[in-house]
Amino acid sequence: MFVARLRQLRHDAETSLLIDNVEKSVQAIQGLLNALLDISRLEAGSMTPELCPYPLAELLQRLAADLSARADERGLSLRLRSTPLWVMSDPELLYRILLNLLANAIEYTHHGGVLVGFRQRGNCVRIEVWDTGIGIPERHRQEIFREFVQLDNPARDRTKGLGLGLAIVEGTARLLGHPLSLRSRPQRGSCFAIEVPIVAAQSLIRRRRVGRDVWNGQDLAGAAVLVIDDDQLSRDAMASLLTSWGCIVNSSDAVDNLETEQAARHVDIIVCDFRLPGNANGIVLIQRLRQLRGEEIPACLVSGDTDAELIAAAVAANFPLLHKPVRPARFHALVKQLIRMKRSAE
Repeated sequence: MFVARLRQLRHDAETSLLIDNVEKSVQAIQGLLNALLDISRLEAGSMTPELCPYPLAELLQRLAADLSARADERGLSLRLRSTPLWVMSDPELLYRILLNLLANAIEYTHHGGVLVGFRQRGNCVRIEVWDTGIGIPERHRQEIFREFVQLDNPARDRTKGLGLGLAIVEGTARLLGHPLSLRSRPQRGSCFAIEVPIVAAQSLIRRRRVGRDVWNGQDLAGAAVLVIDDDQLSRDAMASLLTSWGCIVNSSDAVDNLETEQAARHVDIIVCDFRLPGNANGIVLIQRLRQLRGEEIPACLVSGDTDAELIAAAVAANFPLLHKPVRPARFHALVKQLIRMKRSAE
């Protein structure tokens, strides 16, 4: 969050290059942490799919935007064939499955390219990720879906990840009920495929219009946010970003309960750390502030704790949970979602 705020300021060329390198390092750390968190969520059983009709074309646009630069850096072609098909799945979980498969294909392909294609089979579509990479020997084809397994990384180079991508793919596909399969020839390439139910095309216009009506074209300017965190650096980072987005920010370390209660009387949303002083926790505090206010103030949790019980508790209490270090783009999107909830309730 501090890096994101720093980037908004003016700098000379040398300082800008340093910020670029710091940001790349932060993103690499975030990617590794997210992989560990996904494994934790799968093991805790706290991932709940939200199935809905979704156009594969939108999914392909996201994947192309996220991975084209990486393929170019490695001198590979990345082709994603277009399709008008709609599927019934959880858009975010399906996206993460394909993102992991494509990122893996790009990482282990040294020449040639990667292709995403489609084969319709009755009421399902088979989404196939082809590569011209190193291939996978038959004796390793079950092993690669285990956690921390990397076949082509004997030096344990952490720039190549932790070996969690395919474990996440297998667990998420199983959670969604989408069959996953693999074909491969050593030194010739591989094809990972996932089968997803097809549905009739829906109206994109209606779905987007509803989103605009709820939001009324407004951004975050003027939104009153209460940030509760006993870690001053985290509190300052969130407050700085929120202020730069036009929010009116009140912050608290939760030590002074009276001050926190007074601040909560005049806010639109609450952003609260989970672990607080005196064995308190954010779930209990938010629920108490809601009770004092007499209304369901939209709120989310942030935490550096990756314990599976915390993840399950947040899901049970219906609180969105972001893990530190919080990615600014995700933080911005979640704050917008909470403000949208507040304004639609009004």
